Amino acid sequence: MHYAKDFFAKSGTVTMETLDPAYQDIIGTVTEPSKNDYKKICSIYNCEYCMGKKLSALDDHSTEELPQPLSVTTPAPFTQAPEWCYDQDPFQCLILNKRGDLDCTFGSNLRQFCCATCTNNGMKTTTVPTTTEEVVLPSTPSQEWCYDQDPFQCLILNKRGELDCTFGSNLHQFCCATCRNNDIQTTTVPTTTEEVVIPSTPPEGCLDENPFMCKKMKEINALNCSVSSNAESCCQTCNANEEHFIYEEEPTTSSQPVESTTPYCYDENPLRCKRLARANELNCRSRTVRRKCCRTCKAYQDYFDITR
Repeated sequence: MHYAKDFFAKSGTVTMETLDPAYQDIIGTVTEPSKNDYKKICSIYNCEYCMGKKLSALDDHSTEELPQPLSVTTPAPFTQAPEWCYDQDPFQCLILNKRGDLDCTFGSNLRQFCCATCTNNGMKTTTVPTTTEEVVLPSTPSQEWCYDQDPFQCLILNKRGELDCTFGSNLHQFCCATCRNNDIQTTTVPTTTEEVVIPSTPPEGCLDENPFMCKKMKEINALNCSVSSNAESCCQTCNANEEHFIYEEEPTTSSQPVESTTPYCYDENPLRCKRLARANELNCRSRTVRRKCCRTCKAYQDYFDITR
């Protein structure tokens, strides 16, 4: 009985009287239904099992146990590397991994630099193989990953003898294809007195990254093609006005929130950065995005500053 003796009554009045006075002070004190209560509920709802046993077993007082449920093995969830998890220099990460020098411990710089390789290794630090067999490493980067992030600028640096192709240098990563053609040797200034001719026109495939934006900037006379980032992002529009089409380094000013376009300001993954920019999903206010898409952020920052 879940009602107490003085339920629905004024203070000091008994409204619930039991047939057996011995239970008068017991009613209303139980904390859960009795077995008979459970059994009645199971009968009302036609339950096959009740209190861990078959309902028929409760009627004849037998001890038939509830069958154990079948064990279900769920496969391990598939983990995929996040969008920004990739090797910043796949060739160098391959070498470090082969030599057992790739430190994938949490917080290490190499874990971030070779994120994809560390993910494939299960975030475990590689160790030097115990076999005596010599590890053969490729002498040059693979063609798939080795490309110039700015072919025109790499050509200029190579012609001037300023392209440092020593392994591990920033320019070696920035101008991988050119360094590959130079047999991974540092270029030197030619000893001849002949003037080095640098092409004044961009290479083939000169297109506007955002034709609508380039056209609008030109209409309002806000397209400064002497700025290298503008000349790259609006290559076709700038090339139509050749007197302003000059590739040169942008002067550094204190009012620019993003670093100047230098050989060290580049997109770690140019295709991804440009795709995000065209979809208006490139948040250049983020320090991480600004570092990974420096050149693309610089190009769009110039546009926003001019037309603000």
